[in-house]
Amino acid sequence: MYNRTTVQCKACGSFVVPRMDIYYGQPVATFCPICGNMIEDFSPAWAKYIPHFIGFILAAAFIFCVKETFF
Repeated sequence: MYNRTTVQCKACGSFVVPRMDIYYGQPVATFCPICGNMIEDFSPAWAKYIPHFIGFILAAAFIFCVKETFF
């Protein structure tokens, strides 16, 4: 039996009260205090893909510049 304020961590399997990470007053994510696994992510879906999009644009620009320089 567990308290309603606890959740089960998927990584370590223990029932814990998750610790919340807050950035400028907004919740970002909750973490397991035992193993540090992220339990829930509150960031918007589009914000997760911004680093991938920037990396893709930089890689494409680099390939285009190298292609124009050497060929």
